[in-house]
Amino acid sequence: KDNAKITDPPKEFKRIHSSTVPVTVYGALKSNGSIGCKYIRIDHQLPMAPIYELLVNDCGDTKPGLILSIYGGAKYFTMTEKLEKEIIRGIIDAAATSNAWILTTGVNNGVSKLIGEGISHYRLLKPNPN
Repeated sequence: KDNAKITDPPKEFKRIHSSTVPVTVYGALKSNGSIGCKYIRIDHQLPMAPIYELLVNDCGDTKPGLILSIYGGAKYFTMTEKLEKEIIRGIIDAAATSNAWILTTGVNNGVSKLIGEGISHYRLLKPNPN
């Protein structure tokens, strides 16, 4: 038994240290003056179809024209201010013209923070932001 090898350590770790949960924890995080950021807790093994249906239902049955999934860069994320502005402008323009959903980690640092700030600025500048 001491020499037993685990054939797939990540799978074994997930089996031992995680459990399946229903998609019942979701809502909006609000702070003073904020319209609220939506969040959802999901099981990493859950099929995507029910998650997609939940999101579409939450958006008034409006399906996205584009889904932008933006992750990474939480640590050691540096770039020039000009490049930051160009990236944000490109992402916001793409999202605004295509009825897009923007998915991030929701953490207030790195690229997620940059995206959040870009969305906030867009909402302030547009009379009827999507």
